[in-house]
Amino acid sequence: MSSTALLALGTGDQNPVAKSERVPELDGIRGLAILLVMAYHVVGPYALPGHLPGHATWARVIRVAGFGAAGVQLFFVLSGFLIGGILLRVKSSDTYFSTFYFRRALRILPPYYALLLFVALLRMAGPDHWFSELVLSPASLLGYLAFLPNIVMAAHSSWGIPILGVSWSLGVEEQFYLTLPVAVRLLSSRALAVVTAALVVAAPVLRYLLLARGQSFASYMLMPCEADCLGIGVLIAIGFEHGQVLQWMRSRAGALRILGAICLAAAVFYNCFAAHGLFWSAAYITLLGAGFGALLVNALALPGGLAAKCFRLSWLRHTGIVAYGAYLFHQPCIEAISILTTRAHAPKLLILVSRAVAVPLALGFAHLSWKYFEQPLVRLGHRKSYEPPRATRHAAAASPA
Repeated sequence: MSSTALLALGTGDQNPVAKSERVPELDGIRGLAILLVMAYHVVGPYALPGHLPGHATWARVIRVAGFGAAGVQLFFVLSGFLIGGILLRVKSSDTYFSTFYFRRALRILPPYYALLLFVALLRMAGPDHWFSELVLSPASLLGYLAFLPNIVMAAHSSWGIPILGVSWSLGVEEQFYLTLPVAVRLLSSRALAVVTAALVVAAPVLRYLLLARGQSFASYMLMPCEADCLGIGVLIAIGFEHGQVLQWMRSRAGALRILGAICLAAAVFYNCFAAHGLFWSAAYITLLGAGFGALLVNALALPGGLAAKCFRLSWLRHTGIVAYGAYLFHQPCIEAISILTTRAHAPKLLILVSRAVAVPLALGFAHLSWKYFEQPLVRLGHRKSYEPPRATRHAAAASPA
């Protein structure tokens, strides 16, 4: 039995993602997420008030662009939905763990370690006064190699190496991959939903406690502190696996759309214009998760709706397909351009504009990486299928042709 056919086992025909290997709307959502993240890193330190004196209009635009950091939370919601959905559909497979980790390893590890190798070569070849920030302690180096950069950064209350700053979220993802497959395999869908919902509620409480202790990095970077966004994605995946729940979502799409808009509007207002109090700082990520979750449901449950049509735009879908490479490469591109313009003593506004050039540059690198490096590895990973349970195979073999 093929992997695609196995994925369809136990799923209702109403599920729009159960029988498709690539859903256009999901690529579009991923494209939106990476564009948000790149916009945030382009504006970077310029999002702080007073960094562009005499440019009030630019300052307002930049503060709104600073909301782009929320693209990471959109990635988390999407990851919870995608990984949760895959695992739920193959939980009875005899090769459940081996196939999942084989495919994930080929998808995630090679580009990441290629970036680490690039940074190491840059450190050895470049002038010391240019790349002094690339020096790592043995413990920090081990953290990057072991996919624990988020824990290293939280422990040191530092972003670490600037061009590897995005790696904290990869650490969160990898730690999520270690825990969710076990939970899905051991728990019924109902029990999984209850546990996941509890984690969604617990995440902002944990962030509040860490923020009250002054541990802002830990409150943002540790995997349990992002469990609300990841968990919301998993809960949506569970709902999509049950026809009645999916039908309920579709019948209340208008209410979900309003709820999502309110959550995202509140998050934008908090991030761009409001004073950052302790309560709202803890609730901010939950608001993002709820808003992005509602957006995801609308895009998938209503294929004729506006959200779905927007996410099916070809350029946005292609951006989503190459998003992982763009995520890894865009910060080195931005930093390289920033170094060159800063050393040329360019005005701050010109430096900011020149940093935006890194976006198409990173997307170009990402396209090449996907075509010649990542896609062949993904295809290799999919040669290993999720095998049906032995009893199912025996029954199929015994049935008449």
